[in-house]
Amino acid sequence: MKKCLYCDKKLIRNIKRSFKYFSIQKFCNRKCYFKSRIGYKLSEKTKQKISNAHKGIKFSQEHKRKLSISHLGKLKGFKNPNWNGGKTKSTQGYIKILANNHPFADKYGYVYKHRLVMEKHLGRYLKPKEVIHHINGNLLDNRIKNLKLFINQNEHIKFHKL
Repeated sequence: MKKCLYCDKKLIRNIKRSFKYFSIQKFCNRKCYFKSRIGYKLSEKTKQKISNAHKGIKFSQEHKRKLSISHLGKLKGFKNPNWNGGKTKSTQGYIKILANNHPFADKYGYVYKHRLVMEKHLGRYLKPKEVIHHINGNLLDNRIKNLKLFINQNEHIKFHKL
């Protein structure tokens, strides 16, 4: 009787449930298979068995793409194939920089670049109510010459009404 290489359950061959990209069934379900691919906490003996099992598996391009998509949420930072150096663009058009240790970072660890530039220029963290205005209107131009600091949104609105 064969056993799953990940969880040691008995393998029951079911043609409908077997994976078409396995030549021989080695895992009891997709969950065990993907956990073995990611490398969850395993004993050395189990890791060796799994690595030997994966050597014989050949994936088509479509399966490789599906596997990489399924791993994207688990691969964080520079390990992720979509890693772009810690920079991203917000939906409003601002550049965001990864700064995990920043006190005002969002839940993903990103802070707006224009706020970081102004903080560096002032030598202190900006208060949450302080607003940065781009003088030339280009949200991607974060030079200190192009940035103006307002103490709150009301002052910023008054500036626009003048």
